Amino acid sequence: MGAWDFTIRKAGFAVASEMILSGRLYSADELQYRRLVDIVVDDGQGEAAIDTVVRDVDPRHRGTLAALRAQRMAAPISYESLLAIVDLWAESALGLTDRDLRLMERLARAQARKAGGASDGAVEELKLMELEAAWGDRRARFDRRNLAHDRRVQS
Repeated sequence: MGAWDFTIRKAGFAVASEMILSGRLYSADELQYRRLVDIVVDDGQGEAAIDTVVRDVDPRHRGTLAALRAQRMAAPISYESLLAIVDLWAESALGLTDRDLRLMERLARAQARKAGGASDGAVEELKLMELEAAWGDRRARFDRRNLAHDRRVQS
C-alpha cells in the first residue's frame, strides 16, 4: 500500500512513476542504484551488515539523526494516506472485469517466469489457480444447463 509514498520519499516522483507503472522486476543492485535499497549483501551476510549499519548510525552522530528526521518531515507518510490508498485499490479491485483479471494473470505468470529459481512454486500456484478457475466456470455452466433441463426445477 505504500509503494508510491515510500518510493517517492527515497527516490523521487519520476523514479517512482517509472518503476511502479512499468511492471518490471528490479534486481537488488538496480534498487540500490535508485537509492531504494541502502546496502546489498551476499546471502548469509545480513546480520553482519545490520551490525555495521547500526554502528554507522550511532546516536552520537547527531547530524545523521537530524538529517534522517528532516527527511521524514520533508516527505511525511501518514497512516491516513496509506488507508486512503488501500481504499482506492479496494474500490478499483471491485470494479475489475474478466479481461482485467486475465491480463493480471498473464502479467503474474510473466513475472514468475522472469524471476525464475524460487518462483517455480509461484508458477505452479498460478497453474492451479487457472485450473480451479476453469473448472469453476465449467461447473457453474454445467449446473445452470442442468437446472434449465431439470423438470423438477421448471414450473
